[in-house]
Amino acid sequence: MFIFRTAVENIRRHKRKSILFFMACLLLSLIMQVFLINLQVTEREYLEIRRSIPVTGRVTNLTGTSSSRLVISEKNIAAIENCDFLKDKLYQAPVWFTNHEIDSKDVRMNNSYYGLATNSAEATSYKEITWLEGENEKSLSGEELKIIVSKQLLEAENTSLGKDLDLYIHYQHCDAYDVISYDFSKKHTFRIIGLYTANDNEQDRQGADILVPYKAITALHKQEGRRYLMDGASFSLVDPAEINAVKK
Repeated sequence: MFIFRTAVENIRRHKRKSILFFMACLLLSLIMQVFLINLQVTEREYLEIRRSIPVTGRVTNLTGTSSSRLVISEKNIAAIENCDFLKDKLYQAPVWFTNHEIDSKDVRMNNSYYGLATNSAEATSYKEITWLEGENEKSLSGEELKIIVSKQLLEAENTSLGKDLDLYIHYQHCDAYDVISYDFSKKHTFRIIGLYTANDNEQDRQGADILVPYKAITALHKQEGRRYLMDGASFSLVDPAEINAVKK
């Protein structure tokens, strides 16, 4: 009570100073209120920008002029695969298939099919895929010998969705001097789990007849003592604000 009475007496004794002090406190309070409102608005705008401006990444060569036909190490693919800050991860590498055994030098001849070892159907421009019952996009993430094929291949091989197809693998290899050669692999049996069709005027930007899980192709090559690496990889950030964490 003594302190309260003393404070009241001081206010009465110094009215002008007390009024000025009160006005200063009120002004400061208003300034802080405006500052907090602006901070909240800025925070909302920041969150909106993070949601509306996607940040994507792609593995390229040192000059940034090429994003395919690279030799991407397993370590780098594993780093992308295990990074929780990334989504829409896409890996791919070319694979040549034939329905009979031939010399690898003749892989581009008749009865050969160009394929992509990948983890997503996004590797092609075809979006309409007819899936075998029980199969879906996630099937490309495993190691099972499953394939998605074009309608043209299905007709050429006189087979159908859900059937097995025996194919030989010829891996396109590019050495340090960009000289292309083909490694031959023995025959393997693949299950047809999907079919994609294009309109007459629609071209697949990758020109692929077959999509096969990249983990399956990698596993096959490891079994045979061969080295198989991705030649293209891309991704996007879950949260663009975490770009520094992704770099680390």
